[in-house]
Amino acid sequence: MARHVPTLIRYTRNSMTGERYRLKTPTLAIMNQSERLTLMVPGGAIVQVTAEPLGEDRPVQVDWEGKALLMFMSDIRERCEPLD
Repeated sequence: MARHVPTLIRYTRNSMTGERYRLKTPTLAIMNQSERLTLMVPGGAIVQVTAEPLGEDRPVQVDWEGKALLMFMSDIRERCEPLD
């Protein structure tokens, strides 16, 4: 009997690291996850993705005015417009 070897499928997607976005509306961000500190990033602010998200609905690390923050991918998709 022949042994079935599964075919590996490589999913490719464009890297988000380095991409910049302008917020269309004020958006909540996590400033310090261990202390649960949050802040509102104002509409019109520009954030830059500094690390790849771990999953579609996971937080992504961004930089805003020199602050390292976490924002949810859904917020970036729904509340931001890409720059460049």
